[in-house]
Amino acid sequence: MRNLVLTGGPHPFDETTPRLVRMLADAGIESTVFDDIERGAQALAETSCELLTVHCLRWTMVQSPKYAPLRDTWGYSPSEATRAAIAGHVARGGGLLGLHTAAISFDTWPAWRDLLGASWTWGVSRHERLGRIDVTIDAPQHPVTRGVASFECDDEAYGAMDVSASAVVLAHARARTEVHAHPAVLVQDLPSRGRSAYITIGHGASTFDHPSLRRLVTQAAAWCSRRPG
Repeated sequence: MRNLVLTGGPHPFDETTPRLVRMLADAGIESTVFDDIERGAQALAETSCELLTVHCLRWTMVQSPKYAPLRDTWGYSPSEATRAAIAGHVARGGGLLGLHTAAISFDTWPAWRDLLGASWTWGVSRHERLGRIDVTIDAPQHPVTRGVASFECDDEAYGAMDVSASAVVLAHARARTEVHAHPAVLVQDLPSRGRSAYITIGHGASTFDHPSLRRLVTQAAAWCSRRPG
C-alpha cells in the first residue's frame, strides 16, 4: 500500500517521522515523505496512493509575537491547489491519517477541521507541559483501537479543540496534572468516499516507540484505507 507523508516544522520530526515510516513499512505500507507541503500536495494530485498522512506543524504563526523568529522559515498557509489536492484525495476514497500537530496546521483552511476531525482554536485550545499522560481506550472493539489496552506515556494531551460533529471519539487522554480527559483518537466516515483518523498524541520519539501507539497508528492507517488490518 502506498502512503504519502507531509511532515516538517518546529517540532522533533527528525526523530518521529523516520519512526513513523518504519512502523508503517512493518505493516506493509510504503511511504514517500515530503517536507515541502506544496510539492507533496502536487505529488498527491498527480499520483495514486491509498493513504495521506499529515505529520507536520505548519501554520501561519501570526497568533503571537513569540513565533516571529520562526515565521519566515515555517509560517505557512496552504495554496488553493494544495487544498484541492487533499480534498480530492479524500473525495476519491483515499484515507487521511493525522498525527499530533496536524490539528494545529493549515489554520487558514476552515474545511481542514471537517476533513481531519478536529482543529486547534487559538486562545481556547491548550495542553499541559510535556509529561506523563493516561490514554483511555473507550471503544475497544473498533478496528482502530482493537487489541489496544489503556496505557500511559510521556506526551501532551490536547484539550478544548474544535471537534467536528461527525467525529467519533475512540479514546481520551489526560495529563496527570488535569482533572478532565480530552479526545485522543477520532475517526470519521466522511460525506465523500473517504475516511479519516486523527491521533492527538505523538510528540516525541518515546511515544512513537510505545507499542500501543504503534498499533494505533498502523490500525488507523489500515482502517482509513479500507485495508484489512
